Amino acid sequence: MYSYKTFFDEGVLITKFCGEYIADEGDKSLLAITKSMGMDERYAIKTVIWDLQDVTAMTMVNTDVARVAHFEKEVLKLFKHPSKDAAEHLKAIEVYHVQPGSSAVDDIFRERLARVSNAPRKLPLIDGNEPRDLSELLESLDLLKLLPLLAGEWQKGKSSAG
Repeated sequence: MYSYKTFFDEGVLITKFCGEYIADEGDKSLLAITKSMGMDERYAIKTVIWDLQDVTAMTMVNTDVARVAHFEKEVLKLFKHPSKDAAEHLKAIEVYHVQPGSSAVDDIFRERLARVSNAPRKLPLIDGNEPRDLSELLESLDLLKLLPLLAGEWQKGKSSAG
């Protein structure tokens, strides 16, 4: 299961995952959320944050190159615009992660990233350590002003497991 918030003025999409992350929930959530946005909203997003702290289980399902290529093709279709370069915009989006709270789940997540990522992870360090939670990540990105806005209602999405 996932929930998300968009902050178009700041160009930020935050997605929180909880429970089981069985397959490619992250990419599926991005496709579903993007489909729900208007074209201007899609192009407003510059930063994507996945909060995986509450993920309790994870698998290596759908960590092959063909699945990733299919996802990239599908997301590119959603950004087709007559006067904008979709590929250039997508390449410029920065993706950050709040690591899973469980070290066993975190190990699987890191392995998933190693298998499917064609770009280096962007994760700012705080005093030499990865951010432990969403507030630390927002602080490191100079987006702490979003923290009070997270208390309100989140939009809900369903994972392939749910």
